[in-house]
Amino acid sequence: MSRNTRVLALLLGALAIAAPASAQWTGTSAWLEDRQARQGPGFRIGNLELHPGVGVEVGYDTNVFLEETDPLGSVLFRISPHIDISTLTSRATDGDSHDDGEVTPPTVTFNAGLGGSLYIFLADEARNDVAINANFELNVLPQRPFGFTIYSQYNRRIRAFSDQRGANYANNTNDAGLRLNFASRGGIVTGSVGYSFRFNLFEGTSAEEGDFRFANNFTHRGSATFNWQFLPSTALVYELTVDHTTYQNEATTGTSDVPLALLTNNNTRLRSLVGVNGALTPKISFLAALGYGAAFMTDDVRDGEELRLREFDTLLARAELRFRPTVTTNIAVGYERDFLGSLLGNWRVRDRGYLRFNWLIGRSFMLGTHLWLAHLKFGTLLAPDGSVLGTEEDRTDIVAAANIFAEYRFTDYLGLNATVSYTGNFTDFQYIGSPVGGGAMGLDPANFNKFEAFLGVRLFY
Repeated sequence: MSRNTRVLALLLGALAIAAPASAQWTGTSAWLEDRQARQGPGFRIGNLELHPGVGVEVGYDTNVFLEETDPLGSVLFRISPHIDISTLTSRATDGDSHDDGEVTPPTVTFNAGLGGSLYIFLADEARNDVAINANFELNVLPQRPFGFTIYSQYNRRIRAFSDQRGANYANNTNDAGLRLNFASRGGIVTGSVGYSFRFNLFEGTSAEEGDFRFANNFTHRGSATFNWQFLPSTALVYELTVDHTTYQNEATTGTSDVPLALLTNNNTRLRSLVGVNGALTPKISFLAALGYGAAFMTDDVRDGEELRLREFDTLLARAELRFRPTVTTNIAVGYERDFLGSLLGNWRVRDRGYLRFNWLIGRSFMLGTHLWLAHLKFGTLLAPDGSVLGTEEDRTDIVAAANIFAEYRFTDYLGLNATVSYTGNFTDFQYIGSPVGGGAMGLDPANFNKFEAFLGVRLFY
C-alpha cells in the first residue's frame, strides 16, 4: 500500500466520525472511535501488535448545555490517551504459505482497545468528567466457509444532551454479542446471523443533579445479513434487525425514588433493507436500497388505566453515490430514511441528506468536510399519567450539522489537527409540564445552536 493511500485511509476514518451525529455527544476525541484512524506503525510483540497513543487539545464550546437562550460557553481542554492490541495485520505471514503461493488464513484473530477523554471545562457550571470507550472482537475461523465472531463495545458518554446546568449526564452503554459467519467457496456469497445484548444505564441518583434513570433500558437484538456478488464489482445486499427494548424503571409516577419522567414503553422494532452495492466505473460507485421498518408497543397500565402508545411502520431507503476522481480524493453524496429507537416517544424516523468530501494534499495534509441536514419525527411524548407533554402531539425537528477536519502529519506517528463543527436543532415543539425532576425539561431541548472548535496535537504509534 502506498504512503498516500495509507495516510488517506487513516484520516478518512478520523473524519468519518468527527462530525456530530446527534445531540447526544459521544464525549471522546474523533479518532478514538475509529481504530484505523488512531493507529500508527505500532510495536510488534511476538505475534501481536501494540498501538499506544495520546492526544491533547484545547477548544471552545459555545453552548455546553444546548440551550436556546443565553447559552453557556466555555474554553475546555481534552486529553485523550488510548492503547490497542491485536493480532498482526496487513501481512501474508498471518497464515501458512503453501508451495503454490496460496496463503491459509489464520485460525483466530482478535483486537481489543481502551481509550478515553478527560474533559476539563473552565466554566464552573460545567462538570469535568471522563469519557471512556473499550472494545473487544474475537474472530474464529475467519475467511472460512463457517466461523464466528464474539464482540463487545462499551462507552461511557458524558456530554450534555439537555439544557439542565449542573446535571450528571453520564450514561453507560455496552453492546455484546455473537455472530455466526458463513461464505461460499470463493466468497461469492457471504452472510451472518447474530444476537447481541445492549444495556443503557444512567448514573444520576437525585433530581437535583438530573435523574434520568427512568430511561435505563436493555435491548435484545437479532440480526441477519446476506451478500451475493453477482458481478465482479457489484453485490446484492440484505440486512435484517429485530430489537426488543425493555425499560427498567417503569414506576415513574413521582412517588417512587425515581422522579417524574417521560413515559417509555417496552417495544419491539423491526428493520429490513435489500439493495445493490456496486461500481459503475473505476471512479464511480453507488449504493441503493429499500426496506421496511415498524415499531410494536407493549400495553402499559398506570393507575388502573391502559395506556397504549402509537405503533408505527414506514418505508426505509438508502441511496449513495461515491466519486473518486483521484487516488487521494473522495466525494460521497447520499440520502437515507431510517427508523431508530428513541427515549423520546419510543421511536423516531430520520430523513437525512449528506455530503462528504475528503482530500489528501501533498502526502501529509488532510482536509475534509461532512455536511448533513435531517428531518426527525418522534412518537408521541407522554407523561407517566398519559398526558401529552408538548405543545404538539407529534414532535418534528430539523437538524443541521457541519464539520471541517484538518490534520497535518509531520511523521507517521505525529500530527497536528483542527476540528470545527456546528449542530443546530430547529422545531416548533415546546415542552409543557414537569417531565423530569420537577423542572420543565425533557431529555433534550427543543431548539439550540452549537459550535465547537478544537486545536490539538496527537502522538500515536
